[in-house]
Parts: sequence; C-alpha cells; structure tokens
Amino acid sequence: MIEGSYRIIYYIKPDQNALGQYIIYRTLLSVTNPTYKVYLAISQEIYENFFCQVAIQFIIQHNQVALLVINTDAEEVIQWIS
Repeated sequence: MIEGSYRIIYYIKPDQNALGQYIIYRTLLSVTNPTYKVYLAISQEIYENFFCQVAIQFIIQHNQVALLVINTDAEEVIQWIS
C-alpha cells in the first residue's frame, strides 16, 4: 500500500454510530481524495463481541466496510479486513 493512500478511523465503543460515521466519512472523503482507502480500526474484543454478529456482518459486507482489528494491549494489528 502506498504511504498516505489510506485513512484509519478508530473507535473504542462498539455501536452502530461507528459504522454510520465511518460510512459518512468515507463517502465525503471520496469526493476530495478518491484514491484513499478508509479503515475502521477496532479492538479485537469489540470485533469478537460486536462486529461478528450476523446482522453487523451483513451491514459490513453490504457497505464494504474495511476493518482494522487491533490488539490494544500489544498495540499490534491482528487483521486487515477489506
């Protein structure tokens, strides 16, 4: 990936606001910087407890949400999901 060609939005709370804000940000950014790939960064715990739910997975797939799952204790990326 080319440096500077992606943006990461990080959320601590697991809720639908994170998905909505991600979609809004990605849509608006596509107008000014259409080459950017936007990722929603979430902790591994939030991914497992919230984002793995069937309904949330459907929303993620339907809206083509790119996720960055991180281990907050080790401060390392666990998974890039695009």
